[in-house]
Amino acid sequence: MSVKSSKSTPDKRRKYDDTFKAERHEAVQSMSRRSNCYDNAHAESFWSRLKTELLDGGSFANLTEARLEISHYIAYYNAERRHSALGYQAPNHFEIHFQTTSQLCAA
Repeated sequence: MSVKSSKSTPDKRRKYDDTFKAERHEAVQSMSRRSNCYDNAHAESFWSRLKTELLDGGSFANLTEARLEISHYIAYYNAERRHSALGYQAPNHFEIHFQTTSQLCAA
């Protein structure tokens, strides 16, 4: 699991780090490089959509429910949800089309 965090004050940063170390979560931190607002743009977009479409201001009852619902959402996001940046195609469809086109061009 990857956890997105933003730059913050040193005190908040230490508290955030200590929480993950103390509770031994199975998470890897994802944070953009300093002064690079585009580094995590795709991750930011995904988390924004997940929070809006899946959580809608709510929360999960427990970690098991969260893992199940998030895995279902990721499957939907990649296989069915259309993305404007991909010409309104689902990512899986776009990837297959891209690979097929790339193979034809290489021949």
